[in-house]
Amino acid sequence: MEFINKMKFEAGSSLLNGSDQAEFFVRTGYDSVLEDYGEEQTNPFEDLNVIEFNCGEKAYRYSGNQLKSVKLHEESGLLNDELAANAVTAEVIEKEAIHVAFDTPIYAKRDGKVKGVFYNAKITETGFQIKKIYAESLIAILDYEDHQGGVYDGTTTVGDLIDEIMPAGSYEIDEEISQIKVYGYLPYASKRSNLLQIVIATGAAIRNREDGKMLVTSIKSTEGKELPSSRVFEGGTVNESTPMTKIELTEHTYAKGGDLAKLYEGTITGDTTVKFSEPAYDLAIENGTILEQSANHARIRGQGNVVLTGRKYIHITRILEKGESSVTSKTYQVKSAYLVNALNSNSVLNRLYAYARCNRIISQDIFVTE
Repeated sequence: MEFINKMKFEAGSSLLNGSDQAEFFVRTGYDSVLEDYGEEQTNPFEDLNVIEFNCGEKAYRYSGNQLKSVKLHEESGLLNDELAANAVTAEVIEKEAIHVAFDTPIYAKRDGKVKGVFYNAKITETGFQIKKIYAESLIAILDYEDHQGGVYDGTTTVGDLIDEIMPAGSYEIDEEISQIKVYGYLPYASKRSNLLQIVIATGAAIRNREDGKMLVTSIKSTEGKELPSSRVFEGGTVNESTPMTKIELTEHTYAKGGDLAKLYEGTITGDTTVKFSEPAYDLAIENGTILEQSANHARIRGQGNVVLTGRKYIHITRILEKGESSVTSKTYQVKSAYLVNALNSNSVLNRLYAYARCNRIISQDIFVTE
Protein backbone atom coordinates (compact mmCIF):
# COMPACT_ATOMS: atom_id res chain seq x y z
CA MET A 1 0.00 0.00 0.00
CA GLU A 2 1.38 3.39 -0.97
CA PHE A 3 0.01 6.87 -0.47
CA ILE A 4 2.30 9.26 -2.26
CA ASN A 5 2.12 12.99 -2.85
CA LYS A 6 3.78 14.03 -6.11
CA MET A 7 4.41 17.73 -5.63
CA LYS A 8 5.01 20.20 -8.43
CA PHE A 9 5.21 23.88 -7.62
CA GLU A 10 6.80 27.13 -8.60
CA ALA A 11 9.14 28.36 -5.91
CA GLY A 12 8.02 31.65 -4.41
CA SER A 13 4.47 31.53 -5.74
CA SER A 14 3.04 31.72 -2.20
CA LEU A 15 2.88 35.48 -2.75
CA LEU A 16 -0.47 34.80 -4.33
CA ASN A 17 -1.99 31.36 -4.49
CA GLY A 18 0.56 28.99 -3.05
CA SER A 19 1.70 25.94 -4.98
CA ASP A 20 0.56 25.76 -8.59
CA GLN A 21 -0.01 22.02 -8.60
CA ALA A 22 0.07 19.03 -6.29
CA GLU A 23 -1.07 15.52 -7.15
CA PHE A 24 -1.95 12.82 -4.61
CA PHE A 25 -1.74 9.25 -5.85
CA VAL A 26 -3.28 6.32 -4.00
CA ARG A 27 -2.21 2.94 -5.30
CA THR A 28 -4.25 0.15 -3.76
CA GLY A 29 -2.15 -2.69 -5.16
CA TYR A 30 -5.21 -4.43 -6.63
CA ASP A 31 -4.48 -4.25 -10.34
CA SER A 32 -6.93 -6.95 -11.43
CA VAL A 33 -10.30 -8.04 -10.20
CA LEU A 34 -10.27 -10.58 -7.34
CA GLU A 35 -6.71 -11.71 -7.99
CA ASP A 36 -5.24 -10.47 -4.72
CA TYR A 37 -8.32 -11.28 -2.63
CA GLY A 38 -10.89 -13.89 -3.55
CA GLU A 39 -14.58 -13.42 -2.91
CA GLU A 40 -14.38 -15.42 0.32
CA GLN A 41 -11.16 -13.82 1.58
CA THR A 42 -10.78 -10.83 3.88
CA ASN A 43 -9.23 -7.66 2.49
CA PRO A 44 -7.35 -5.89 5.31
CA PHE A 45 -7.40 -2.61 3.34
CA GLU A 46 -11.08 -2.82 2.35
CA ASP A 47 -12.04 0.54 3.86
CA LEU A 48 -8.75 2.41 3.57
CA ASN A 49 -9.54 4.21 0.30
CA VAL A 50 -13.16 4.83 -0.67
CA ILE A 51 -15.08 6.59 -3.45
CA GLU A 52 -18.79 7.01 -2.77
CA PHE A 53 -21.82 8.95 -4.01
CA ASN A 54 -25.61 8.71 -4.33
CA CYS A 55 -27.75 8.75 -7.48
CA GLY A 56 -31.33 9.21 -6.38
CA GLU A 57 -32.08 6.40 -3.96
CA LYS A 58 -29.14 4.25 -5.06
CA ALA A 59 -25.86 4.51 -3.19
CA TYR A 60 -22.51 3.72 -4.85
CA ARG A 61 -19.46 2.80 -2.78
CA TYR A 62 -16.14 1.56 -4.11
CA SER A 63 -13.26 0.26 -2.00
CA GLY A 64 -10.82 -2.64 -1.82
CA ASN A 65 -11.08 -4.86 -4.93
CA GLN A 66 -13.67 -2.56 -6.50
CA LEU A 67 -11.32 0.43 -6.45
CA LYS A 68 -8.43 -0.03 -8.86
CA SER A 69 -6.84 3.41 -8.52
CA VAL A 70 -7.43 6.91 -7.18
CA LYS A 71 -5.67 10.19 -7.93
CA LEU A 72 -6.43 13.44 -6.13
CA HIS A 73 -5.20 16.52 -7.98
CA GLU A 74 -4.86 19.89 -6.26
CA GLU A 75 -4.14 23.00 -8.27
CA SER A 76 -4.08 26.76 -7.89
CA GLY A 77 -2.72 29.52 -10.04
CA LEU A 78 -3.31 33.12 -11.04
CA LEU A 79 -2.15 33.53 -14.64
CA ASN A 80 -4.84 31.26 -16.06
CA ASP A 81 -7.85 31.78 -18.31
CA GLU A 82 -10.10 30.29 -15.64
CA LEU A 83 -9.99 29.64 -11.92
CA ALA A 84 -8.29 26.30 -11.30
CA ALA A 85 -10.29 23.43 -9.81
CA ASN A 86 -9.13 20.41 -7.83
CA ALA A 87 -10.03 17.00 -9.24
CA VAL A 88 -10.34 13.30 -8.47
CA THR A 89 -9.75 10.52 -10.98
CA ALA A 90 -10.70 6.95 -10.02
CA GLU A 91 -11.02 3.62 -11.78
CA VAL A 92 -13.68 1.34 -10.31
CA ILE A 93 -15.20 -2.05 -11.00
CA GLU A 94 -18.84 -1.56 -12.02
CA LYS A 95 -21.02 -3.72 -14.26
CA GLU A 96 -23.86 -1.25 -14.76
CA ALA A 97 -23.95 2.16 -16.43
CA ILE A 98 -23.74 5.12 -14.03
CA HIS A 99 -25.56 8.40 -14.62
CA VAL A 100 -24.96 11.30 -12.23
CA ALA A 101 -26.19 14.89 -12.19
CA PHE A 102 -23.55 17.64 -12.44
CA ASP A 103 -24.23 18.73 -8.84
CA THR A 104 -23.97 15.23 -7.32
CA PRO A 105 -21.23 15.25 -4.64
CA ILE A 106 -18.51 12.59 -5.11
CA TYR A 107 -16.70 11.80 -1.85
CA ALA A 108 -13.07 10.64 -1.75
CA LYS A 109 -12.20 9.13 1.63
CA ARG A 110 -9.09 7.69 3.21
CA ASP A 111 -9.10 5.76 6.48
CA GLY A 112 -12.61 6.97 7.24
CA LYS A 113 -11.83 10.65 6.66
CA VAL A 114 -13.14 12.76 3.80
CA LYS A 115 -10.17 13.93 1.70
CA GLY A 116 -12.22 15.83 -0.86
CA VAL A 117 -15.71 16.45 -2.25
CA PHE A 118 -16.08 16.76 -6.03
CA TYR A 119 -18.80 17.52 -8.59
CA ASN A 120 -19.50 17.66 -12.34
CA ALA A 121 -18.58 13.99 -12.70
CA LYS A 122 -17.69 12.51 -16.09
CA ILE A 123 -17.95 8.71 -16.14
CA THR A 124 -16.57 6.67 -19.04
CA GLU A 125 -16.04 2.97 -19.66
CA THR A 126 -12.35 2.19 -20.10
CA GLY A 127 -12.42 -1.62 -20.06
CA PHE A 128 -14.53 -4.67 -19.29
CA GLN A 129 -16.60 -3.68 -16.24
CA ILE A 130 -14.18 -0.83 -15.55
CA LYS A 131 -15.44 2.74 -15.20
CA LYS A 132 -13.31 5.87 -15.00
CA ILE A 133 -14.72 8.62 -12.78
CA TYR A 134 -13.43 12.16 -13.18
CA ALA A 135 -14.89 14.94 -11.04
CA GLU A 136 -13.84 18.43 -9.98
CA SER A 137 -14.16 20.60 -6.87
CA LEU A 138 -17.01 23.02 -6.19
CA ILE A 139 -15.49 25.71 -8.44
CA ALA A 140 -16.35 23.60 -11.51
CA ILE A 141 -20.12 23.81 -11.04
CA LEU A 142 -19.92 27.62 -11.02
CA ASP A 143 -19.61 27.32 -14.82
CA TYR A 144 -23.26 26.28 -14.96
CA GLU A 145 -24.68 29.53 -13.56
CA ASP A 146 -24.22 33.14 -14.61
CA HIS A 147 -23.54 36.13 -12.39
CA GLN A 148 -25.27 39.38 -13.38
CA GLY A 149 -22.23 41.51 -12.55
CA GLY A 150 -22.60 45.28 -12.41
CA VAL A 151 -20.81 48.58 -11.93
CA TYR A 152 -19.51 49.06 -8.38
CA ASP A 153 -18.79 52.30 -6.52
CA GLY A 154 -17.51 51.05 -3.16
CA THR A 155 -20.90 50.39 -1.54
CA THR A 156 -20.51 46.67 -2.32
CA THR A 157 -17.92 44.51 -0.57
CA VAL A 158 -16.08 41.37 -1.65
CA GLY A 159 -18.18 39.50 0.90
CA ASP A 160 -21.36 40.68 -0.84
CA LEU A 161 -20.11 39.47 -4.23
CA ILE A 162 -18.95 36.09 -2.91
CA ASP A 163 -22.39 35.65 -1.35
CA GLU A 164 -23.98 36.26 -4.77
CA ILE A 165 -21.63 33.83 -6.51
CA MET A 166 -21.35 30.88 -4.11
CA PRO A 167 -24.17 28.52 -3.04
CA ALA A 168 -25.41 29.15 0.50
CA GLY A 169 -23.33 27.39 3.16
CA SER A 170 -20.65 26.28 0.67
CA TYR A 171 -17.84 28.63 1.68
CA GLU A 172 -16.05 30.55 4.40
CA ILE A 173 -14.29 33.88 3.91
CA ASP A 174 -11.67 35.69 5.99
CA GLU A 175 -13.03 38.85 7.55
CA GLU A 176 -10.24 41.02 6.10
CA ILE A 177 -11.08 39.80 2.59
CA SER A 178 -14.83 40.08 3.13
CA GLN A 179 -14.67 43.79 4.05
CA ILE A 180 -12.72 44.94 0.96
CA LYS A 181 -14.76 47.52 -0.95
CA VAL A 182 -15.34 46.85 -4.64
CA TYR A 183 -14.85 49.43 -7.40
CA GLY A 184 -15.13 48.83 -11.11
CA TYR A 185 -17.13 46.53 -13.33
CA LEU A 186 -18.05 42.87 -13.69
CA PRO A 187 -19.63 41.57 -16.91
CA TYR A 188 -22.63 39.27 -17.19
CA ALA A 189 -20.58 36.08 -17.13
CA SER A 190 -20.26 32.69 -15.45
CA LYS A 191 -19.85 32.74 -11.70
CA ARG A 192 -16.49 31.02 -12.09
CA SER A 193 -15.27 33.76 -14.42
CA ASN A 194 -16.32 36.59 -12.11
CA LEU A 195 -14.81 34.83 -9.10
CA LEU A 196 -11.48 34.89 -10.94
CA GLN A 197 -11.93 38.63 -11.47
CA ILE A 198 -12.27 39.07 -7.70
CA VAL A 199 -9.17 36.95 -7.01
CA ILE A 200 -7.03 39.00 -9.41
CA ALA A 201 -8.20 42.34 -8.03
CA THR A 202 -7.85 41.48 -4.34
CA GLY A 203 -4.99 38.95 -4.17
CA ALA A 204 -7.31 36.54 -2.37
CA ALA A 205 -6.53 32.82 -2.47
CA ILE A 206 -9.10 30.09 -3.06
CA ARG A 207 -8.56 26.99 -0.96
CA ASN A 208 -10.72 23.86 -1.01
CA ARG A 209 -11.28 22.28 2.39
CA GLU A 210 -11.47 18.52 2.68
CA ASP A 211 -15.16 18.72 3.61
CA GLY A 212 -15.87 20.30 0.22
CA LYS A 213 -16.31 23.88 1.38
CA MET A 214 -14.37 26.65 -0.35
CA LEU A 215 -12.19 28.96 1.74
CA VAL A 216 -11.57 32.51 0.52
CA THR A 217 -8.44 33.60 2.34
CA SER A 218 -5.06 35.27 1.98
CA ILE A 219 -1.63 33.64 1.96
CA LYS A 220 1.37 35.30 3.51
CA SER A 221 4.64 35.27 1.59
CA THR A 222 6.30 33.57 4.58
CA GLU A 223 3.85 30.66 4.63
CA GLY A 224 5.57 27.31 4.22
CA LYS A 225 6.20 23.90 5.71
CA GLU A 226 9.37 21.89 6.22
CA LEU A 227 9.34 18.14 5.64
CA PRO A 228 11.77 15.79 7.39
CA SER A 229 14.09 13.74 5.19
CA SER A 230 12.31 10.54 6.31
CA ARG A 231 9.24 11.61 4.29
CA VAL A 232 11.10 12.58 1.11
CA PHE A 233 12.03 10.10 -1.63
CA GLU A 234 15.40 10.23 -3.33
CA GLY A 235 15.45 11.96 -6.67
CA GLY A 236 13.17 14.77 -7.74
CA THR A 237 13.76 17.39 -10.40
CA VAL A 238 14.33 21.13 -10.59
CA ASN A 239 13.58 22.87 -13.87
CA GLU A 240 13.78 26.52 -14.78
CA SER A 241 11.90 28.14 -17.64
CA THR A 242 12.44 31.56 -19.19
CA PRO A 243 10.91 33.99 -16.68
CA MET A 244 8.40 36.68 -17.56
CA THR A 245 10.32 39.93 -17.74
CA LYS A 246 7.43 42.35 -18.14
CA ILE A 247 3.79 42.71 -17.07
CA GLU A 248 1.29 44.95 -18.85
CA LEU A 249 -1.84 45.57 -16.79
CA THR A 250 -4.88 47.51 -18.01
CA GLU A 251 -6.58 49.74 -15.46
CA HIS A 252 -10.30 50.45 -15.94
CA THR A 253 -12.47 53.40 -14.91
CA TYR A 254 -16.25 53.56 -15.43
CA ALA A 255 -18.22 56.79 -15.03
CA LYS A 256 -21.73 57.93 -15.89
CA GLY A 257 -22.18 60.48 -18.67
CA GLY A 258 -22.11 58.42 -21.85
CA ASP A 259 -24.34 58.75 -24.90
CA LEU A 260 -27.91 57.51 -25.14
CA ALA A 261 -27.94 54.16 -26.97
CA LYS A 262 -30.54 51.76 -28.33
CA LEU A 263 -30.00 48.52 -26.42
CA TYR A 264 -32.72 46.45 -28.04
CA GLU A 265 -35.38 46.77 -30.73
CA GLY A 266 -37.61 43.95 -31.88
CA THR A 267 -41.01 42.35 -31.88
CA ILE A 268 -41.72 40.26 -28.79
CA THR A 269 -44.73 38.67 -27.17
CA GLY A 270 -44.32 37.94 -23.51
CA ASP A 271 -41.06 38.07 -21.52
CA THR A 272 -37.47 38.07 -22.75
CA THR A 273 -34.03 38.82 -21.32
CA VAL A 274 -31.66 41.23 -23.06
CA LYS A 275 -27.93 41.13 -22.24
CA PHE A 276 -25.81 44.19 -22.99
CA SER A 277 -22.37 44.12 -24.61
CA GLU A 278 -21.39 47.12 -22.44
CA PRO A 279 -22.83 48.35 -19.13
CA ALA A 280 -25.69 50.85 -19.25
CA TYR A 281 -27.92 52.86 -16.88
CA ASP A 282 -31.09 54.99 -16.95
CA LEU A 283 -32.99 52.36 -18.91
CA ALA A 284 -36.26 53.25 -20.64
CA ILE A 285 -38.68 51.17 -22.73
CA GLU A 286 -41.33 51.79 -25.36
CA ASN A 287 -44.31 49.40 -25.72
CA GLY A 288 -43.20 47.30 -22.80
CA THR A 289 -42.31 46.97 -19.13
CA ILE A 290 -38.91 46.50 -17.49
CA LEU A 291 -39.35 43.65 -15.00
CA GLU A 292 -35.73 43.41 -13.82
CA GLN A 293 -32.55 45.27 -14.64
CA SER A 294 -28.87 45.62 -13.89
CA ALA A 295 -25.97 47.37 -15.59
CA ASN A 296 -25.60 44.32 -17.84
CA HIS A 297 -29.13 43.11 -18.59
CA ALA A 298 -32.84 43.74 -18.53
CA ARG A 299 -35.76 41.35 -18.38
CA ILE A 300 -38.61 42.94 -20.28
CA ARG A 301 -42.22 42.23 -21.17
CA GLY A 302 -43.85 43.60 -24.29
CA GLN A 303 -46.41 43.32 -27.04
CA GLY A 304 -45.37 44.22 -30.57
CA ASN A 305 -42.34 46.34 -31.46
CA VAL A 306 -40.36 47.05 -28.29
CA VAL A 307 -37.51 49.57 -28.02
CA LEU A 308 -35.15 49.55 -25.01
CA THR A 309 -32.74 52.44 -24.53
CA GLY A 310 -30.15 53.44 -21.94
CA ARG A 311 -27.06 55.51 -21.39
CA LYS A 312 -23.60 54.05 -21.76
CA TYR A 313 -20.88 54.41 -19.14
CA ILE A 314 -17.74 56.30 -20.09
CA HIS A 315 -14.96 53.69 -20.07
CA ILE A 316 -11.41 54.97 -19.61
CA THR A 317 -8.41 52.64 -19.70
CA ARG A 318 -4.77 53.11 -18.76
CA ILE A 319 -1.94 50.61 -19.29
CA LEU A 320 0.56 50.10 -16.46
CA GLU A 321 3.87 48.36 -17.06
CA LYS A 322 6.48 46.76 -14.86
CA GLY A 323 9.70 45.13 -15.98
CA GLU A 324 11.78 45.37 -19.11
CA SER A 325 11.14 44.20 -22.65
CA SER A 326 13.64 42.99 -25.22
CA VAL A 327 13.79 40.74 -28.27
CA THR A 328 14.10 37.62 -26.11
CA SER A 329 11.86 38.71 -23.23
CA LYS A 330 8.43 37.36 -22.31
CA THR A 331 5.60 39.82 -21.64
CA TYR A 332 2.34 38.88 -19.94
CA GLN A 333 -0.69 41.06 -20.63
CA VAL A 334 -3.77 41.35 -18.41
CA LYS A 335 -6.38 43.36 -20.31
CA SER A 336 -9.79 42.29 -19.03
CA ALA A 337 -9.49 42.44 -15.23
CA TYR A 338 -12.30 44.99 -14.90
CA LEU A 339 -12.07 45.36 -11.12
CA VAL A 340 -8.53 46.74 -11.50
CA ASN A 341 -8.85 50.50 -11.02
CA ALA A 342 -6.83 53.51 -9.91
CA LEU A 343 -7.14 52.48 -6.26
CA ASN A 344 -5.68 48.98 -6.55
CA SER A 345 -3.81 48.85 -9.88
CA ASN A 346 -0.30 49.31 -8.44
CA SER A 347 -0.70 46.56 -5.85
CA VAL A 348 -2.19 44.20 -8.46
CA LEU A 349 0.67 44.99 -10.85
CA ASN A 350 3.28 44.21 -8.20
CA ARG A 351 1.60 40.91 -7.24
CA LEU A 352 1.31 39.79 -10.86
CA TYR A 353 4.93 40.68 -11.56
CA ALA A 354 6.19 38.80 -8.50
CA TYR A 355 4.09 35.79 -9.43
CA ALA A 356 5.07 35.76 -13.11
CA ARG A 357 8.78 35.95 -12.23
CA CYS A 358 8.64 32.59 -10.45
CA ASN A 359 10.17 30.28 -13.01
CA ARG A 360 11.59 27.41 -10.97
CA ILE A 361 9.54 24.20 -11.01
CA ILE A 362 10.34 21.57 -8.40
CA SER A 363 8.89 18.05 -8.60
CA GLN A 364 9.30 15.70 -5.63
CA ASP A 365 7.63 12.56 -4.26
CA ILE A 366 6.89 12.58 -0.54
CA PHE A 367 5.01 10.38 1.95
CA VAL A 368 1.72 11.81 3.16
CA THR A 369 0.98 10.92 6.77
CA GLU A 370 -2.55 12.32 7.01
